[in-house]
Amino acid sequence: MAIIQRVTVKQNERGVVLRDGDVHRLLPPGHHWLVSWRGALRVDRVDVAGSPDVPPELAAWLARARRHPADGLADVLQVLVPDHAAGLLRVDGTVVRRLAPGPHAFWRLRHEVAVDLVDLRLQSIDVSGQDLLTRDRLPLRVELSATWHVADPVCAVAQLHDPVAHLRRELQFGLRAAVGTRTLDELLEDRSALDDLVAGHVRGRLWAHGVVLDTAGVRGFVPSGLAGVSP
Repeated sequence: MAIIQRVTVKQNERGVVLRDGDVHRLLPPGHHWLVSWRGALRVDRVDVAGSPDVPPELAAWLARARRHPADGLADVLQVLVPDHAAGLLRVDGTVVRRLAPGPHAFWRLRHEVAVDLVDLRLQSIDVSGQDLLTRDRLPLRVELSATWHVADPVCAVAQLHDPVAHLRRELQFGLRAAVGTRTLDELLEDRSALDDLVAGHVRGRLWAHGVVLDTAGVRGFVPSGLAGVSP
C-alpha cells in the first residue's frame, strides 16, 4: 500500500528525504507530496540561511549519496580533500578557512562557494640552461635542481598566482646573484658553495609566501669553451 505525505519546506530550509536511512533527495522550498511504495520515508529540515556549511551528519549522508546519486544535489558542493593536500574554502571569492583532509559539503545557495586544493607533498623543479656571467665576466651556463613544498597554503594562495613560476624566477635570480659574486676559478674550486649561496638567497623570499625550499643543488655548469662540469 502506498504511503502519501505532504511536506512543506520553508524558504530558509531544505528538506532531506531519507529512505531506510539513506539520502533519497533534497527538497527545495515549497509544498511537496511524497509517495512511498516500499521502505520508510523520513523528511528532515535543515536551516540554510546562515553558514554555508552542511551539517556533519548530512554531509556524511551526502558522501554516501555520491555513490548512489540522489536528486536535488545541485545546491550542494561536495569536495574530498586528499590526505596529501589542504583545502581552502572560498566564500564569495575570499578564502575563509583551511579544510582538513576528508569529505566536506557546502550549500551553494546564498553565496558563491568554491574549494581550492593545494598539494602539500614534496615537489621538484629543474632550472636549465641559465646563461650567466661570473664576477670576472666569463660566461657560464648553469643547471640547477631543487625540491620544495607548500608549508602555509593560505599564505601561498593569497600571495602567489603561480607558486611554481614564482619559485623558478627566484631560483634564476638566486643563481644570477650567486654566480656574479664568484670568479670562474672560485666556482671550480668550491662548487658546493654555489648551492649554499642560491639556497641562502631564495629561502627567506619563499618563506615569506608560505613556501619552503628544502634542497637546491647545481647539477652542472659549462664555462665557455670548456666541456660540461658536474659537481
